[in-house]
Amino acid sequence: MIADSANHTIRYLLDGKVTTIIEGLRFPTDVGNTSDGSIVVVDSYNNQIIKINKKY
Repeated sequence: MIADSANHTIRYLLDGKVTTIIEGLRFPTDVGNTSDGSIVVVDSYNNQIIKINKKY
């Protein structure tokens, strides 16, 4: 997972292919996975932590 702060997106890189997972964030600074496969994103300028339940 890649927190693409400049483009306000979270991206996924696998086998040389880049997929955008979520757009419209305001300066995402960190991204991680939980034990159940969900994604957790720090959306800094919105002062939020977002959990995405879709598994990648």
